[in-house]
Amino acid sequence: MIPFRRFGILLVTLAGFVIAQNVPLDALLRGGRIHFQGGRYDRAREQFQKALDQYGTTADNVTLGNIHLWLGLCEAQLNRLSVAAEHFSLALKNDSSLAEHIARDEQQDYWVWNAFITASREKYATGDYENAINYARAALKIHPDRSQPYSIIANAYSTMGKYEDMLTT
Repeated sequence: MIPFRRFGILLVTLAGFVIAQNVPLDALLRGGRIHFQGGRYDRAREQFQKALDQYGTTADNVTLGNIHLWLGLCEAQLNRLSVAAEHFSLALKNDSSLAEHIARDEQQDYWVWNAFITASREKYATGDYENAINYARAALKIHPDRSQPYSIIANAYSTMGKYEDMLTT
């Protein structure tokens, strides 16, 4: 027979073990998408962030790209476009084929484009020209036919005194 005190410690230890177990990745992603579709963007962001925290070091690049894409979409819906742009940038860095996917989805296209352009303008306005260029180049991956990113890139190069790069742009 286990003494009561030892039994209580055993139960607390087992409860801690059960709580500390990871939720399966597909369940977190599915739950996040369900919350997103229901307009519960904070809750969706929590699910995707939990997926990133638990599986970020073991997931493949395509999965990481999708997690960052969904995190960015949540942040964009919450009107945090600069944070969204960071996630979108990481998504494209992990999975370059996402650019085609984003361009085919009207909602994603809208939010990704706006996040990149907004972040690029903000970085330019604060004098962070390198990041302004990086975000503008990311916007070009989505829409190479739009002139705004080219203008931001050229202006940033001009301000930095890199006239050859400006002329090339």
